[in-house]
Amino acid sequence: MADKMFTAKMNDEEIKKKLTELADLTSDLKPLFRVLRQTILAAIDDNFETEGTASGDKWEELSNGYKAKKVKEYGEDKKILEASGDLRTSFIGKVTSNDLTIGSPKEYAAVHNFGYEERNMPKREIIRFSDQQIEDIVFELHWWYIKNIKYATKKI
Repeated sequence: MADKMFTAKMNDEEIKKKLTELADLTSDLKPLFRVLRQTILAAIDDNFETEGTASGDKWEELSNGYKAKKVKEYGEDKKILEASGDLRTSFIGKVTSNDLTIGSPKEYAAVHNFGYEERNMPKREIIRFSDQQIEDIVFELHWWYIKNIKYATKKI
């Protein structure tokens, strides 16, 4: 009796087919990246609007000398990293099938985001996210994958 074993063989062709469909559905990440691009660009805009408080602490105030020059040139109602508005509107997101890139073509965007010690410019992080914004991004990722898994597996 010890040499007899119960075995069962499963026909896994349908499972393999569905896994292939799922891989195909998730190989082009453009739809996901388009949604994430909007979420991230909105978070960046929130940082400009709230002078950094949307994602953490408020950005360091401008030096008195620069603040006076900025008021004279652009008026009193401008926020910390806002003068002409070019920096704020320069952030873009580029999407491909497997890549999402968010940034600004303005060289001074990096100077503001990371600071510039040699010129005594403090770091004012433009691309920074609050815990809630990170949760929103993760939610979008989960939702997209779950939606695609349900679609690919609904006939199993």
